[in-house]
Amino acid sequence: MAAGNVGTNVRHLLGMHQLRQQQLARYLGMSPQGLWNILHGRSEPRSRTAQRIAAAFGITMDALFADTGRCVRAGAGVFERAPVRSLAELGDSGEDEWPSLAAGKALG
Repeated sequence: MAAGNVGTNVRHLLGMHQLRQQQLARYLGMSPQGLWNILHGRSEPRSRTAQRIAAAFGITMDALFADTGRCVRAGAGVFERAPVRSLAELGDSGEDEWPSLAAGKALG
């Protein structure tokens, strides 16, 4: 699967969860520019990064690399349980909670 498809899938998942790219980059422990490169097909995520992205949205790696329809359906099926939901709940006012979310660990 081309890197651009992964980027498209992640952009759809971001929209589904109403998250900004910067929020996801920080959650994943990567630079905003690194995530931007993935989102726009400029680079392919490393295996570890792809695993973190899939885990953040509560989907499998297969779903992350699948066609967009399958990826979005997988994301919708686990929407409420997705670890990134904690970011959406924090919004912009939860900056003090970021240390609790480091390394992709959701509040709970």
